[in-house]
Amino acid sequence: AEFVDIIHTDAWLYGTPTSTGTVDFWPNSGKTLQPGCPKRNYKMLSDIDLCSHRRSWFFWAESVKNKEPSFQAVKCDSWKQFKAGDYDTKSSVISMGIDCPLDARGDFFLQTNGATPFSRGIAGIRYEKLK
Repeated sequence: AEFVDIIHTDAWLYGTPTSTGTVDFWPNSGKTLQPGCPKRNYKMLSDIDLCSHRRSWFFWAESVKNKEPSFQAVKCDSWKQFKAGDYDTKSSVISMGIDCPLDARGDFFLQTNGATPFSRGIAGIRYEKLK
């Protein structure tokens, strides 16, 4: 494939913890537990167990449904760098999902809401401690 767009929402459990695409998106650090998903203490491969894993599909679907680009993400080397706000928003912000530019390369981070609408728009590129 010439272009592979990956949305990591369950790294270390059912998903991969490494960058494997042309562009890799890491919403909410890309790890289990995604906001709005229940804490782990349930049967493997159950609907509840797959909540974080399925978020990638929900994020993609919401990006298709929205008329305007919605999931803004910023290029960073790590979640730690994203949390610290140590990045350039003038040249490194792109959309996750259907509106991802085909010339995008690298790792991009963002925060989402815990329920629909999941997109925080441009506010998603600024780390905010969620409840």
